[in-house]
Amino acid sequence: MVKYGVTNLVNVPSLYQMLMANPRFRKMDHSHLGTCVCAASPFPKESQEELEGIIGKGKLLELYGM
Repeated sequence: MVKYGVTNLVNVPSLYQMLMANPRFRKMDHSHLGTCVCAASPFPKESQEELEGIIGKGKLLELYGM
């Protein structure tokens, strides 16, 4: 992610949970990230808070549709 300067991520909750379990993801600089979109299934509030603690507040956007 750092190598290519990723600015936006769009993933399902399970992939974000796998990323959060990865020590390298937790340690990397996330200042280049603008928005992380999460969709397709419910993302538990605790996991949302954990992810925002890693990437920074206000960068997570959870989407849903019917």
